[in-house]
Amino acid sequence: MINNKHYGYWFTGLKVKSKYLIDIGSAWKLQTVGAELELVNKFGAMYRYIKSLNKQKLEYNTLLKIPAQYVEVEDIPMFNQFIKNLKAQTQLQLTANVER
Repeated sequence: MINNKHYGYWFTGLKVKSKYLIDIGSAWKLQTVGAELELVNKFGAMYRYIKSLNKQKLEYNTLLKIPAQYVEVEDIPMFNQFIKNLKAQTQLQLTANVER
């Protein structure tokens, strides 16, 4: 019988800042701009802030911080779920109506 030993792993960490300026044009009026976000757990955090500049323009600012860390073998499923949760939040959503 083979008994494999499983080990944790070293995550080197990352910090990503993104800024999107969206201009939907004068023919449209923003209705909803999506939700701000604060997703925080023991592995790291993701924050998204939204600023409405006028009826047609808005700014999305996102900060993702995952510090360098050793992930224990028993924490790997939880760490992987954290990464999946981050990925699920990557889409920016908004709705707009035609301005009449």
